[in-house]
Amino acid sequence: ILQPGTFCKLLDEQLQVAYEEPAIPLAWTKEQLYAKGQSLPRVLQAIEEYYGVEIQLLSRSKLQQSYSGRFDFPEDPLSAIQYVVRPFSLSIENPSPNTYIIQP
Repeated sequence: ILQPGTFCKLLDEQLQVAYEEPAIPLAWTKEQLYAKGQSLPRVLQAIEEYYGVEIQLLSRSKLQQSYSGRFDFPEDPLSAIQYVVRPFSLSIENPSPNTYIIQP
């Protein structure tokens, strides 16, 4: 039985139960991004899903970095990406309307 704040996922044919702070999924209902110690790729994935864009993170050393923060989703994806990558001193390229490349 799942308890409040828990979810399950199928990984390598095994069912795993994990905890997620309830404020994280509820933030979507308020059009906010809320992350607490989440990996940088996971936070960028949330931005991809919200805006329907593709984000490529070209810095392997940043894959293990974690991000914590909360903000209202701005009108454009570039602003959201800037909020997230600013603490990591990464640059953003926008080669096409729905593609963003993040690199050192």
